[in-house]
Amino acid sequence: SEALANEIRKRLATIKRSKSRVSWRKRKAFLRDLIHQRDIIVTRIAPDNPAIAHDLLWQFLEMNEQIFHRVKDEKGDLALVFQETCESLPPIVIAAKIEPQPLADRIFTAVTDHNGFDIFDPLIGQMQEALGEVGMAALKTRFATALDDPEWDGDAVLRIGLMTIADLEGDADDYAAQYDPAMRKMPRVAAKIAERLVTAERASDALDLLEAADTDDGFPIEWVDAKIATLDALGQGDEAQKMRWQAFLPTFKPQYLRDYTQRLPDFDDVEAEERGLDHVVENSPVHQALLFLIEWPALDRAASFLMARRTAFDGNRYFQLSPAADALEGKHPLAATALRRIMIEDALNGGRSSRYKHAARHLLECESADAVIEDYEGLTPHAKFVAGLRDRHNRKYAFWELVSE
Repeated sequence: SEALANEIRKRLATIKRSKSRVSWRKRKAFLRDLIHQRDIIVTRIAPDNPAIAHDLLWQFLEMNEQIFHRVKDEKGDLALVFQETCESLPPIVIAAKIEPQPLADRIFTAVTDHNGFDIFDPLIGQMQEALGEVGMAALKTRFATALDDPEWDGDAVLRIGLMTIADLEGDADDYAAQYDPAMRKMPRVAAKIAERLVTAERASDALDLLEAADTDDGFPIEWVDAKIATLDALGQGDEAQKMRWQAFLPTFKPQYLRDYTQRLPDFDDVEAEERGLDHVVENSPVHQALLFLIEWPALDRAASFLMARRTAFDGNRYFQLSPAADALEGKHPLAATALRRIMIEDALNGGRSSRYKHAARHLLECESADAVIEDYEGLTPHAKFVAGLRDRHNRKYAFWELVSE
């Protein structure tokens, strides 16, 4: 294993020294090489000599920034190599019986000095078992000492590190201490702290904190969610229910209505659900209302709403309408056809050639639905609709070629 480790060490040093960009032609081979070096360390060296494997994995990980500057990572597969390497590190550290203090020092350096590409964001949590209580205390001291050092540049990184440790240890007070008193009055910050206080079974403290927050500019969703959870924890279910309904009315968030109705007795929940869906249909924009009804799901109501308001839909919002049509086509092929026609006509009327392929697909889906639609309920039948398209857009050759293909 030592001879093999020497070869790996030399190869990693060569990779780190190189400054040249890795072209797209050589990218796959470069990634394969990285994975090969990592896998040899984990599968062949670590079982025989975990201490050497431990040092090699750190050598591998700490060159991540140099590599990211040389290799484009639009798909994230390079980042995945380093993430998987971090995941493989803890059992090797435990097997190597690394002392807590040097391990804490190495983790601190990685998080603060080698994390420009966020590779080490989850590292503290991953290494908690390997650090043990002594190592976690040493790591916490390193962060706190650096934070007190006026020459240290990067308070945010240090505070995030201390917050991470506080969360791992379930210490809501340590977490809150990373915000100054003025920030704790910000609703979103108060909500974060309150969540942790509730988890620590200190709901009363959480409620005091939330009610002391500055909500003059409104109530952010995070604050509302934290307040509801706090009221539930305090056994104030009726107040929590009122907040859920009040939060649902302006936001139209399905989860608020779902949580509200699930806590009601039988029959009352059905009535509340209908009242909520009525509110959505009557007060939210048409696209939002349709998506809400589909997500709920209330497909019968969604189809009826769509047919009644179809002239109000914008065919250019294909990213919303296309999934909606897919959801409706099984039980409501006519409604799905109406939506697809809206998108087809928008693409052709606007000459949106980049969408002709999708419009052609929608037209063929309309043709398939025609076989099961017995009554078009005032809509133009399929054959006549296609004839009208050909008459109005006979010069859109690219579109018609796609339909033929």
